Parts: sequence; structure tokens; C-alpha cells
Amino acid sequence: MSRLVAIDTMVCIWGIKKEADRDNMISRCGHLLDYHQKRGDLIMIPAPVLGEMLAPVPLEKRAELSNLVANNFRVFAYDILATESFAEMMYQYLTDKSPESLTAYRIEARVPRQKVKVDYMIAAIAHAQKAECLYTDDEELRKFADKFIEVRSVPMRPPIISDKKIQPVQQALNLFELFEKPITPPPNT
Repeated sequence: MSRLVAIDTMVCIWGIKKEADRDNMISRCGHLLDYHQKRGDLIMIPAPVLGEMLAPVPLEKRAELSNLVANNFRVFAYDILATESFAEMMYQYLTDKSPESLTAYRIEARVPRQKVKVDYMIAAIAHAQKAECLYTDDEELRKFADKFIEVRSVPMRPPIISDKKIQPVQQALNLFELFEKPITPPPNT
């Protein structure tokens, strides 16, 4: 059964565009995307992620990248379900007076309000579509999204896909079963 997994902007930039390498992230994200594609999982790219990924691409190269994404991934729009998730997330943080509130987070991390809103939209789309997880390397996004959807880092090592079927382990005999079996003497020769 295929699963739905979401990816954030930097995972797209490293894994799809193969740009801005840091800590071997191009290779790590490439392995991550290959792993999910080989398993038959559906890889979700929230529409704001696609917009962020395409923004710096020159117009003459944008169609090629858009086609690559359309042929290999599934882009999910910021729709009515996502707006409901977004509203719930924002409500929880706006009414929260704890140190983890949106206001405290925005001020402490010095994150522009627009970035916070885009990050919330990305998390809201993944949450609304019931993605199993959201892969990101963005610690700010992780801080609030982890309360609504499982947030995973890009693995350090490539995930392993095995074609071999696991054989069931033969149930071991317990001590009493050994004594219950009749002992047969060896044949006389």
C-alpha cells in the first residue's frame, strides 16, 4: 500500500534541482526521493513549496522544471481543507500565551511574518491531505508543525529497500515439547 509523504522547499531544491549542496544534502535527498518512489509512495509537493522552488528559475527553464515535477510528484493546492487546517493551527498559536506561541516564536527566531505564514500553509496542506509525514530541514517549521503532523529530517544514510521477502521464523520448540516426544532408539544394524 502506497503512502503519502510531503516534502518541503529545501528537500525539493536539493533532491530535484540538485542545487545548494550542504552536508551532502543533494545525495541524501536524492536517496530519500528514490526510496519513496521505488516503494510506490506518493510524494506530495505543497503548492507554496513549488512556488518557492520555481521563483528563482529563469522563465525559459521554468516549464522544464514544472514538467519534471508534474511527471514525478503530486502537487497539492492550498484548498478549502488546507484553509481549515491552517485556521486551526493559527488559532491554537494565536490564542496560546506560552513561550511556544506564534508571537513568541516569530520574535525569538526573528522570522518574518510572511515566512511563518508560508510555513503554516505548507504544514496545513500536508496535514489536510493526511500525509504520513513532512520531510524538512527547517528547524523553525519543525517547531510548530510537529504538533500537527510528523516531521522528519532527511536521513543521514540512504534508506534500504530489500527485494527479498522475509521468511517467517520457525517457532522454536519449548522445553516441555521436547520431553513429550517419544524417544526412538536408533535402528540396530
